[in-house]
Amino acid sequence: MTSKLNETLKDLFLGSLLSYSQVFFSKSKLFAFFILLITFFFTYLGISGLLCTIAALVFAKIFKFNHHSIRNGYYGYNALLVGLGLGSYYSFSLSLLIVIVFAGFLTLLIQAFLEQIFYKYSFPVLSLPFIIALWIVLLASRQSMWLTLSDHNLFMLNNIFTIGGKELLSFYEWFNQDWLSEPFHYFFLSLGSIFFQENVLAGFVIFIGLVIFSRIAASFSLIGFFIAYYYMYLIGINIENINVFYVGFN
Repeated sequence: MTSKLNETLKDLFLGSLLSYSQVFFSKSKLFAFFILLITFFFTYLGISGLLCTIAALVFAKIFKFNHHSIRNGYYGYNALLVGLGLGSYYSFSLSLLIVIVFAGFLTLLIQAFLEQIFYKYSFPVLSLPFIIALWIVLLASRQSMWLTLSDHNLFMLNNIFTIGGKELLSFYEWFNQDWLSEPFHYFFLSLGSIFFQENVLAGFVIFIGLVIFSRIAASFSLIGFFIAYYYMYLIGINIENINVFYVGFN
């Protein structure tokens, strides 16, 4: 009994950790740790993502989903993104935590359902469960009196000052504004935005992890972004009037 419990806890731990790197099709624990770190730049956002991931994996265990898929984080990465999305959209509260647990379960069911359909055509589900589940939960909770919209981005500088004082705030402002050319500024914003962290520092940490995991993947991320970025210049889009990173992170 103890051995089985230890095995289950190990599966949940590894599955939760690797869910972070699975977003980049990686099974690197070190890379996963880099991403886990940046999701906790805002503590409540990190908690929301981690809780939703664990909830999905626990339900996957209960319903006896494939053992290796659970351990490799395959059934957790979509739930992670859903949790981060909800954590960035709503203020942290007990009501939100309850919604996040159910959202993890919903994401798992949607992923399992899509797998059965896509398997016939040898298509991967990728992040479709995240998109569908997040929109369902957001639409279902719009009129909820128990959930309030988050203001963590509005008071981001205040949060940073509270954590590290004037020194950390000065470093953050320099890192996000003063040392990069515009294209690279938006590139790092794009990487951070994948995990709902709209700041250059988060994207920079992710890129360091990406380089450690795979220099080829890091190179392709640069190539993909700059093709999109300069294509907008080519067709005459005014980049200053749009959020380039919304184009870039895809």
